[in-house]
Amino acid sequence: MYIQVTQVTTINKTTIASAIDVAFFDFFIYFLVAPFSYKKSKDSG
Repeated sequence: MYIQVTQVTTINKTTIASAIDVAFFDFFIYFLVAPFSYKKSKDSG
């Protein structure tokens, strides 16, 4: 029983950590790409 609880906790921690990683990565990419795409659309428009 204890092992199962530990596994669930580990899975939850890993899921939360990966979710934070993905969110941070999306955030980073957005701020990295947004200025360029904005400038590009401004130049073409």
